[in-house]
Amino acid sequence: MLPAIKSHHPLPSHLAQAVVLFVALVSTGPLLAQKAPAEIPPPSPPFVATPPEPSKWSIAVTKAKGDSSGAPVPEVQTTATRSNGLECFVVNSGGKNQEFWCFNNLSFTPADNDPSQIVPMAAPGSGPMPDGSLGSLTTGPGFPGFWWLGLNCYKDVVKYNGRICYHYLLVPPPEPAKTEVKKAPPTTKVIGGTVFTSEEESPSTTRVKPLEAEAWIDVETKLPVAIRTGGLLYTYTFLSPPTSLLTLPPAMVAVLDLQNARSQRLKQLEKRR
Repeated sequence: MLPAIKSHHPLPSHLAQAVVLFVALVSTGPLLAQKAPAEIPPPSPPFVATPPEPSKWSIAVTKAKGDSSGAPVPEVQTTATRSNGLECFVVNSGGKNQEFWCFNNLSFTPADNDPSQIVPMAAPGSGPMPDGSLGSLTTGPGFPGFWWLGLNCYKDVVKYNGRICYHYLLVPPPEPAKTEVKKAPPTTKVIGGTVFTSEEESPSTTRVKPLEAEAWIDVETKLPVAIRTGGLLYTYTFLSPPTSLLTLPPAMVAVLDLQNARSQRLKQLEKRR
């Protein structure tokens, strides 16, 4: 069965710790800013922190500066809340809200045509997606899309959006030199007195666009400040922590209970073999 998830019973000690952490991060910013970049040691794992418990943040998606693709600017704003082992992401796109919930590395969202129906979603993996993207940056456990951070991509310490940040840059490897491919000589066929000429075509190949990204991570907290990829800029703003604990909607609790019951039955069947 689903572990008991209490509601309407805030934990004063946890909230007090979160508030103290929030105030401490704000107050230590000026002290850190007084340090020269050369005095700040390079980053070490983990390169991006786990969201504090409890915490709340927003992610604004805008067109990246210098992008010349001509694509329209997306109107997307995500508000994420984490508490009680749960994470809730509310994505506002074009004035319409869509909720995504994460619990125990499981993700759920209400169906578009019927909010009472719950759709389980595959957990995002830590690696590139088949389409060559970083994956979801707004609706996964923790801070998804930062799996590529490492010393091999670390550049320097910079000031970005008023914060002292570790700057990471992921650039695609240089393309190999192109070699000229000689086509086979044309062949001719005579059919019914008519001469037909054909040339063999080389098979077409579909290449996935190489990954390219840039990220800024707060030196003091290791929380994300911004990430740029695919012509878009994702900017993170951390808000005051929530004052009450998250509670899974009843429909999602029912789906989890059903999945747990099925899992238990499968385990019992395996034991009988």
